[in-house]
Amino acid sequence: MRYSCSIALVSLISFAHVHAEDAWKSLWNGRDLSEWSTWLGRPDPASDVPGMPKGDNGKYVDVLGPARDPLRVFTVVEVDGQKAIRVSGEVFGELRSHESLQNYRLRLQFKWGQLKWPPRNKPETARDSGLLYHVHSAPGAEDRTWARSVELQIQEHDVGDLYAIGSEISVRSTPRKDGEHTLFDYDPQGEFHVFSQVPGQDGRCVKQPDNEKPNPEWNTVEIVCFGEDSLHIVNGKVVMRLHAPRRIDQPEHPPVTEGPVILQSEGAEIFYRNVEYLPITALPPEFMTASAATPSEQDASPPALMGSMIFDWTQLPVKKSAKGESRQVCRAPTATLDELECHVTTLNVGEEAHRAHQHPDEELIIVKEGTVEALVNGELKIVGPGSVIFQAANQLHHIRNAGDTPATYHVIKWNSPGMLKKKP
Repeated sequence: MRYSCSIALVSLISFAHVHAEDAWKSLWNGRDLSEWSTWLGRPDPASDVPGMPKGDNGKYVDVLGPARDPLRVFTVVEVDGQKAIRVSGEVFGELRSHESLQNYRLRLQFKWGQLKWPPRNKPETARDSGLLYHVHSAPGAEDRTWARSVELQIQEHDVGDLYAIGSEISVRSTPRKDGEHTLFDYDPQGEFHVFSQVPGQDGRCVKQPDNEKPNPEWNTVEIVCFGEDSLHIVNGKVVMRLHAPRRIDQPEHPPVTEGPVILQSEGAEIFYRNVEYLPITALPPEFMTASAATPSEQDASPPALMGSMIFDWTQLPVKKSAKGESRQVCRAPTATLDELECHVTTLNVGEEAHRAHQHPDEELIIVKEGTVEALVNGELKIVGPGSVIFQAANQLHHIRNAGDTPATYHVIKWNSPGMLKKKP
């Protein structure tokens, strides 16, 4: 009997320990904002802030700053029978968690309110907010409204997008033209591009697919952060996988994998509830690439190994674009590699293949004809036909046609065994 009791006690302790590890923890206590701090920027002239001076131009002179919220931008209210954080949106600013998080899942629900405020109060202007993570600058530092961080965008029609705010992060993506601008759509099969919201770049990558529920329904968003990988999840579906977040306010651009989170006030009323997190020791299996695949993808047989063969130049399909053209040669596993990929790019005069980016793959570039400018080890080099360029793993690089005729080059990339499984 004593032996049976001991077994039962050990089982109970083990069960409790496992479930304690699996238990989500509240990041917001559901009562007040005592576990969060506030910082607010300069109010719009249309807002009435008693005792706050305005200049001769009618605009407020100073920001409201930390722990000063006379307009009650951040409050706790009851919505749909449950306590929620109300963010009025009247002044741009932040609600920042005291808790700093690393290796975790964080999820919350949000719902749009009715109010919109200048300068974002036009009927056609989308309601906007955001969930910032890996936050690594103080409130208002460097005269910034938004702290250096990575943002899961919360904006009507754009929930799940990336903005790399004063930071940089890599995402597999594919460019497309949108009028005079180039947008990048998340594409699990695309090349890695580096995103950074700095002068001249918006730092945005567009989520895929769109899994947002329409206003006024509640949406659930989740971020999963483990090591240098992170996921954006909207209503249970992975809409973006991100890799290698970096600080760009330090010379060596070190990784940034922890920090508090921020809920933005950005011109629109919004409600947040059920803000909770879960410490993790690995990426959740249900969100791994294979588990996230469609049933048809899961049932598909592994691709056949590529054997010896000839790729006839005249038979390679040509894909034309405004920048030039490309030819896909191969992309398949071999006897010694998880994947061997080769393509040929032709760039028109003055065009570049992509913005400076980095990826885990090593690659060889062999210049066939023309003159190219390549970024290698932080330096720009100009080379001509027959030249070979090697780009090491995770090194920032780009290539541009620097001549007065079209430039054509071969790109050869490979993934050693196990590399594809490690990629987001």
